[in-house]
Amino acid sequence: DLVRSRGLGDVYKRQEYRTINQEIERKKAINKEYYEIMNEAQIFFRENIEKYPEALEYMKERDFSIEEIRKFGIGFVNSSRDELFQHLLKKEFPEEKIIELGLVKRNENGEIYDSFRNRVIFPIYNINSQIVGFGGRIIEKNTNLPKYLNSPDSPIFKKGNELFGIKYRGENIRKKGFAMLMEGYLDVLTAQKNGFENAVASLGTAFTEEQAELLRRYTDKVLISYDNDEAGKSAVIKAGYILKRYDFDVKCLVMDGSEKDPDEFLRKNGKKAFIEVVKKSEEIFDFLAKEASKDLDLNDISGERKFIERLKPFFSNVTNNLN
Repeated sequence: DLVRSRGLGDVYKRQEYRTINQEIERKKAINKEYYEIMNEAQIFFRENIEKYPEALEYMKERDFSIEEIRKFGIGFVNSSRDELFQHLLKKEFPEEKIIELGLVKRNENGEIYDSFRNRVIFPIYNINSQIVGFGGRIIEKNTNLPKYLNSPDSPIFKKGNELFGIKYRGENIRKKGFAMLMEGYLDVLTAQKNGFENAVASLGTAFTEEQAELLRRYTDKVLISYDNDEAGKSAVIKAGYILKRYDFDVKCLVMDGSEKDPDEFLRKNGKKAFIEVVKKSEEIFDFLAKEASKDLDLNDISGERKFIERLKPFFSNVTNNLN
């Protein structure tokens, strides 16, 4: 009986594995067409940029040569209503899937139009080097439109789970032994073309726990290199708390000059100066203590209390890891 029940158990296990594998294969087959659509959209954007001098000029102002534009697969889309949509339909992709990926939208009259228009386009890859989304930077000056536009969440893309700039299975981070966490597409690409290949950014959202988990697969060291303004500093604090919760060794880049972000710093001062700034980066606690105390008198008991109050979230994250 024992032998028979063991044999049955093995049969059930095999069936279970078969079912799981069938489900994985089914999902792969469904997603295959999504990835094909994204690849075709990327080819369309990439080939487009070389036809538009204003897009090349925008990237040239940011010190990107035509070779670098090609290397990073940077593209462009003009202001026409549905050029990408028509291009994808000609390739016989289904309308509904193109909509699901957020490449196009349908208005209240049922008309379909391209989501990205008159924008420089940056492809977003997952850790398997598949394109899952796009980021678009408007090149018009004096417009009320949002400066950046990201692909919405879709069947193959969840913004809070991905990091811009991560290379195949995080090898760019593994190789360097730490990740440089930045805010924008151009910060990451300017850093990467200057040899800081371990630069990554969260995608138009605040840094998430899922992104911390993703980084944790490849390293336990992070250098936060956010924008050099008050919003950037407050984002450092929030990201720092999450990273400490996941037991990262966290440092912060401190740029003393007027440069607003790593992209501008590198363009203005070059790679060597940036390396010096990286060497001088501060431990997260020192950075937080400085920020928490800057408007307080620590010789005064109420100032001291406020200081401790402000640092409470940091200590609660650290002590959680010590338990």
